[in-house]
Amino acid sequence: MTPEQHNAAPQNSPLSIDLECPLFIQCKGQKERFKSRLVGFVPDGYLIVATPGVPGIQNILAAHESVLVRYIHHGEVFGFKTSVIGTILSPFRLTFLACPPRVERINLRKAPRVDCHIPATLTTGDRSLTGMILDISSGGCRFSARAQGDGETPHIHIGAAVEISFPLLGQEGAAKVQGKIKNVHHDGDRLVLGIFFSDLDPEMSKRIADYVQEVSGFL
Repeated sequence: MTPEQHNAAPQNSPLSIDLECPLFIQCKGQKERFKSRLVGFVPDGYLIVATPGVPGIQNILAAHESVLVRYIHHGEVFGFKTSVIGTILSPFRLTFLACPPRVERINLRKAPRVDCHIPATLTTGDRSLTGMILDISSGGCRFSARAQGDGETPHIHIGAAVEISFPLLGQEGAAKVQGKIKNVHHDGDRLVLGIFFSDLDPEMSKRIADYVQEVSGFL
């Protein structure tokens, strides 16, 4: 790595990204996406990515070719359009991309979502947190909990498996749903978790969808 390169994007860059972050590159007019990774960058200059190991990729990623790049950072999906500056084969197979002027957050939510205040208990490993669901859909929810007795918010990492238990308005019993942590935010003494529901059975999916529809009727 040269002295000009850093471990994370500079503060004046629109990029929120770390080195070695997986990238998915899609050339203009093509449906196929090529997996790569960020290996370096020069501020206000160019990005250096590992050239995908695909036959004929040098011709596909021709100079001045317009490409769409997507990546995940802290559980959120980002994308930007840029152009290929050039490629090299030696000493390493690298592709140089122009720094994008703008990066967009991509919203992947397909299911309707409503704001709510549902008491809930989240369990991960041998730890349980009592808190509140702030919004919900059949695809996931946003859960918030205050700091524990020691004044510190617990450390929960992205990708952690969790179970969340909560009642649904107008329905008997508590819903127990398996999920994974998609993003983590600390807001003062409050921990806010984005949770993706995994292995949701059809009955539970319908229960949540019915709840969302019922609440939406009052908004």
